[in-house]
Amino acid sequence: MTSLSITVMTLNLHEGEQPSESPNSWEKRRDICVSVITSYSPTILCTQQGLRWQLDYLQQCLPGYEQFGISRKGSQDNTDEYCTIFYEKEKVELTEGGTFWLSESPSVPGSISWGAKAPCIATWAISWEKQGALEFLKLIFRALCLCWDRQTQDLHIDWILFRGRPLVPALCEVINDNIDGVYPSSHFPIFAEFLLPRSVRLAETPS
Repeated sequence: MTSLSITVMTLNLHEGEQPSESPNSWEKRRDICVSVITSYSPTILCTQQGLRWQLDYLQQCLPGYEQFGISRKGSQDNTDEYCTIFYEKEKVELTEGGTFWLSESPSVPGSISWGAKAPCIATWAISWEKQGALEFLKLIFRALCLCWDRQTQDLHIDWILFRGRPLVPALCEVINDNIDGVYPSSHFPIFAEFLLPRSVRLAETPS
């Protein structure tokens, strides 16, 4: 029995507004960001804390991907950070998605609760694998990590969470690729591969 493989990567794009002379400036990190993405070619790329112009740069360099997500201040804002999903448009189709705020008012854009200093958001999406029209993964990005940012301070933790008995984790890797000591982010990207038996895919194909 053969299996369908799905790959997922997280990548934190923070510190986009660092001055150009800073070792963490986007000008110094953007090449390694693109290199890591193209080397691993994830089906789903989960980015956090990206600014609009960073996301536009990635989109320009990744023509095989589409993106989905809004600013943490809401859909009418393009100045604040995003939690954006990139997905391979030839392999999957986005059928449903949204954003909620990690606050006591999760549907209110920009809402802040529990002592947070800035809005925290989670972006979710349901995608269909085009060949078999299978709903294979519902993604809620960094909900726990965003909630804990204020409390963990310098502990930068990325997560890939999954749910569903047929979804089998086959590989998980911390990516420490760098170019001359320059890393994509202060958060090491995480890459994971999941397997789903084709027998399950055929049994669950929607009508």
